[in-house]
Amino acid sequence: MPGCNNDRDCGDDMLCASKNCVKACRDNSCGKNAVCLATRHRAVCSCPSGFSGDPIKECKSYECLQNEDCGSDEECNTDGKCKNVCLGACGLNAICRSVNRSPQCSCPPNYLGNPKIECTKQAVGSCLRNPCGVNARCRDVEDGSYECTCPPNCAGNPQRQCFCGTMEPCASKSCGTNAQCRIGQNGQPQCYCPRNYPNGDPNIESLECGAHDHCAAGLACMEGRCGD
Repeated sequence: MPGCNNDRDCGDDMLCASKNCVKACRDNSCGKNAVCLATRHRAVCSCPSGFSGDPIKECKSYECLQNEDCGSDEECNTDGKCKNVCLGACGLNAICRSVNRSPQCSCPPNYLGNPKIECTKQAVGSCLRNPCGVNARCRDVEDGSYECTCPPNCAGNPQRQCFCGTMEPCASKSCGTNAQCRIGQNGQPQCYCPRNYPNGDPNIESLECGAHDHCAAGLACMEGRCGD
């Protein structure tokens, strides 16, 4: 290597180091994947075509720099990759289509629900009669019958009522005929007679009436029901 006192003693692509002319572009001059160009005794780093980033640290490959570099149903994310806008955008069983690179979710035919959360198949056949209990789910089966189940985080008899959230303790409380369950001030489940069956013992049976004067004019109380 030729000797030198300063950079001007060396070629344009070299610099003076320890009295010797050495190449300005050396192995550690630029970052990973970067291109080094020596000019005026200095290493100039840049990212090649198809790469972006800080050439002093690292150049990373990219598919895109803007949405227009991607397909009509894709967008350019922060990693320089084209991503389908419908990927993970809609709920279970929903249909997604791209409109101006924005996901549009909808439920398919014969399905209902919030397409951003879940689309469920419409009840057909036996479930149209709403045969299941309060808060229960109904599912038609192939033999023309139906199946009642309580939703997740709910409990109880799906044929009668599913208790959800704070009402779940009522699932283990057995109330009388026509009676209902509620959570008392002590946080414990208790049976009570509802408005349309206000009489009787809720732990045994709630009745429409317990005496004749419980019925409207012209009606008599017979076996717990008002009749003429």
